[in-house]
Amino acid sequence: AELRPLVDALDALGALGAAPLREGDELVGAVILPRGSRREVPTYEEQLRVEALARAVEELRVMDERVLPAATRALALTEALADSGAVEFFRVLTARQELAVAQSRRLEALREAWRARLDLDRALALAPPPRSAP
Repeated sequence: AELRPLVDALDALGALGAAPLREGDELVGAVILPRGSRREVPTYEEQLRVEALARAVEELRVMDERVLPAATRALALTEALADSGAVEFFRVLTARQELAVAQSRRLEALREAWRARLDLDRALALAPPPRSAP
């Protein structure tokens, strides 16, 4: 009975299926597989591709909302401490390196999200065409 509102919402969106985006136990979004003209349930491969895309999008979201802001704040704090003479300049260099690594990881996460999207598109393109009504 509790799933009925979710099913109705997905049907209103024209969704064939969806994969949740979570933060811990909290639902923060979903990757939705559009129905288009299909009436069949998603294939196993399509479900796997939607879930892979959801994982990639979640990783990218974490990079954008947590990792990069934390690395940026750490660099700013380290630079302020270095300006006041509280830490050596090599700590600033280390913080800069950590920010660069975080930015590189974010680009990798973006690449993986696009790859997952392309894999999903490919799986959908290879799906059998919808059956016509008799």
